[in-house]
Amino acid sequence: MIRYIGIWVFFFCIAVFNLKAQEEILVPIQNHQVFSLDAKGSSFFTGKYTTVLEIELPVNTIRWYYRYYNLIKKENISKFSGENAFLESLDKKINSKRFYPNDLPSIPSNLTQKLNFYLLKSSEQSIIFQKQFTTAKFEFVDEFSSLNLSSAWKEVCDPEYIFGKQFIGIENLGIFSGTNIVVDIVAICKKRSLSESGWSEEFLKNIEDSLMDNMALRTDIPTLSYSKVSDCFMNTLQQKFDFKVFQNFSSDIKSSVQSSIFDNCFNNRMAKIGNDTITALSPYMIIGKWKTEKGEVLEFKFSKVLNLTRKDGQSIKGSWYLADNGLYLRFEGYKTQKYLPIILTSSKYVWKNPATGNYLRYTKIVQ
Repeated sequence: MIRYIGIWVFFFCIAVFNLKAQEEILVPIQNHQVFSLDAKGSSFFTGKYTTVLEIELPVNTIRWYYRYYNLIKKENISKFSGENAFLESLDKKINSKRFYPNDLPSIPSNLTQKLNFYLLKSSEQSIIFQKQFTTAKFEFVDEFSSLNLSSAWKEVCDPEYIFGKQFIGIENLGIFSGTNIVVDIVAICKKRSLSESGWSEEFLKNIEDSLMDNMALRTDIPTLSYSKVSDCFMNTLQQKFDFKVFQNFSSDIKSSVQSSIFDNCFNNRMAKIGNDTITALSPYMIIGKWKTEKGEVLEFKFSKVLNLTRKDGQSIKGSWYLADNGLYLRFEGYKTQKYLPIILTSSKYVWKNPATGNYLRYTKIVQ
């Protein structure tokens, strides 16, 4: 009987994996979250070598993935995580009809620890699991758990475990060494239309405008990552919450929810942008504050609003837009000026005005 169940689950996984890509949305549930556990030996005193991760899956989840690895020393995490962004790798593979394994970082055995990762059967099992000194046995789903491994990933597609709250028990098997576990969880959801979720385009557009303007004020987000972060944020918000549910939240909860979604969409997902010249323009590259060689400051907002502050402090409002790979600036009382890109990097632009032959140089203002 168990063998037949396993075969059924396998074919169910393959079936859902072959759904059309345009019907699927990636929703990050945990993105590069780090959990620290003590050694088993220290648990006799004040340490804790187990923990339970409670996750909330969207109602339209069709399958979800988790990946984990661990490092004994926390300072080594950044060294082994740079090329292994889980959400990014799934994003690239979702359009394929083939079943792809997901790469795990190669970590020397002396830097890592063996772990048990359990998909627990219920919230009651999580209570039993967290009692470190007990003879009671907890129940877990064997085919979706990973035992005695330092790193692993799993696809969970059993209909019983792809909705609502799920519980993952994490156990450090090290007797003498504590460790730091990096966990990524991504839900693959069936895309909902705006009418199904109750959101309006205008309301979502206002949220996106605010998001983009806030990102422009941060120094840790590469300009070319704005688009990916924004798409992830907007998709996650719409897929996880019905509009009526979101509107009933208090202001503090709304802020907390949006902050959590942003962190999940950004943390360790976006590659740092180097200084290579960029050839194609995007509005995500433009927004932010820029200083010209004349000492003027141009602030480009995602809503296409443009603010010019001159050296004498005078402020002039205008608008901007992109067309035919050119930047157009418009101020009241002045003709629209077109600028063509000559040099584009994430922090410095050089533009040419084809009408006058003049050049305009921008440098990103780091705040």
